[in-house]
Amino acid sequence: MKCIRPVPFDVHPNHFKASTSLEGFSAQGGLITDDVEAAWCAAEKNAEQWIEVDLQLETDVLAVALQGLYKHSWVETFYVQYSTDGNTWYCYGSDNGHKVIFNYS
Repeated sequence: MKCIRPVPFDVHPNHFKASTSLEGFSAQGGLITDDVEAAWCAAEKNAEQWIEVDLQLETDVLAVALQGLYKHSWVETFYVQYSTDGNTWYCYGSDNGHKVIFNYS
């Protein structure tokens, strides 16, 4: 599938947030670019880690792309949540609040 409009490269760095980050791998590194050394890596290895991108406008998200880093550093499963106010979050693909888990392989 081809991206119709990927997250723009001019998204301000302040629009990226993460639960935790390893030094040198901040949330801003989560934007996929040609820089194979850029990445977001959580500082803790547990299911409570997250990355957030504020798209500024209500946007139809048609796909989520993931790119692993070297040395076995990548996400294996994830789910998507969305919010219009940054406070109340809803799980993608579910009317009953259950998470839809995606596998990355």
